[in-house]
Amino acid sequence: MDIIEYTTNNHSTWVDHPFCDADSLVLCQASYLNMDAFLGGTLGSVWAHAQQDIAHTIPARTELNSRLLQALATSTRLGSVVVADQINVFDEATCCQFCATLFDLGPCLYMAFRGTDGTLVGWKENLDLLYKDEVAAQEHGQALLQSYAHRYAKPMYVGGHSKGGVLALYAAAFCGASAQDHILAVFSHDGPGLRSALTETEGYRRIADRIQKTVPELSIFGMMFNYDAPFRVVQANASGIIQHLPYHWVINADGSFAEGQGLTPSAKIVRQIVDTMVANMTVEERYTFVSTVYYALRAADVNKVDEIASMRTLARVVSFNRTLPKETKRTLWRLFFQLISVSASASADVTKDTLGHRRRAKQQAKHGGSAGSASPRLSGPNDEAAEPGDLPDAPSGDDND
Repeated sequence: MDIIEYTTNNHSTWVDHPFCDADSLVLCQASYLNMDAFLGGTLGSVWAHAQQDIAHTIPARTELNSRLLQALATSTRLGSVVVADQINVFDEATCCQFCATLFDLGPCLYMAFRGTDGTLVGWKENLDLLYKDEVAAQEHGQALLQSYAHRYAKPMYVGGHSKGGVLALYAAAFCGASAQDHILAVFSHDGPGLRSALTETEGYRRIADRIQKTVPELSIFGMMFNYDAPFRVVQANASGIIQHLPYHWVINADGSFAEGQGLTPSAKIVRQIVDTMVANMTVEERYTFVSTVYYALRAADVNKVDEIASMRTLARVVSFNRTLPKETKRTLWRLFFQLISVSASASADVTKDTLGHRRRAKQQAKHGGSAGSASPRLSGPNDEAAEPGDLPDAPSGDDND
């Protein structure tokens, strides 16, 4: 089943059934909705009031998000969750697209970071991670998590989908030791990792064993900057890059994710291409690439990603390219030809790997072994990531510091 079916059919309480994978994914998807008008209300009450301004509440994927809100309206388990706070920051000057929603589950909190929206600013901020240790959204997230941890006398989960996943990782790693004491687990649902230098810090090491990273079989975004961190592969009921969307992830009856067969060859190829390109590019080259692409699209009056694929945009980008300095053009052409070379090499490596696996599987089957045991399954250095723990008992005393 998917998260809508899970929300509709699961009427257990937090006492009956502990917090699980599906609960995290539902709350992360709910964070894509604008709920600033419903603070203090429950998720179950949002649908009835959202009708007054549906375009504001549900800015994208209207049909699926509407169905999720309707499911929440009848859900005993998740419908009672309180929308405690939502902070939304959009600043074109600093290329910042940030939103975090704080959900109150009763005995604990869940802080959900929104992923990238359809704006060009949001995607530019994603690409900025190629050459920056931190971006504006990460700074907002770290400060906000620290504030919530000190304001509320409750344990909390932290999580996000896509860019929201890396925002959750960064905030949890750099919010400080006292705030980290409140964190039960950090969920990253197909979110990129942090740059390697950040994973070697003391703050990251303190929360490393609480990270729950999950990716679909064809994961693109979730494999970027992963640096061998443990992850679980989730089965999806869709093909291609659309597996990235939470609505296509398969949920078991107990709320856990259905285990996938491992990363697809396509995902492995893209991972190798990105890792190799990033490793071979200087910081200056990364900056040149990101900035040139962004300003070319801005010159073409592109504000949203879905506006890129048009002949009008292409013509304006080509026109902008003619105005670039010769050195910038040389850098871009060098990166282009390097990309072709790296792509060919990665494709050959993965194809060779896949054929070798098939031969080994056939040999094992021929000799009575289990072909399934040779199934390619990338999960980092550990075969299994730690499972989410039970929800803690509600703390005694006042809820607020």
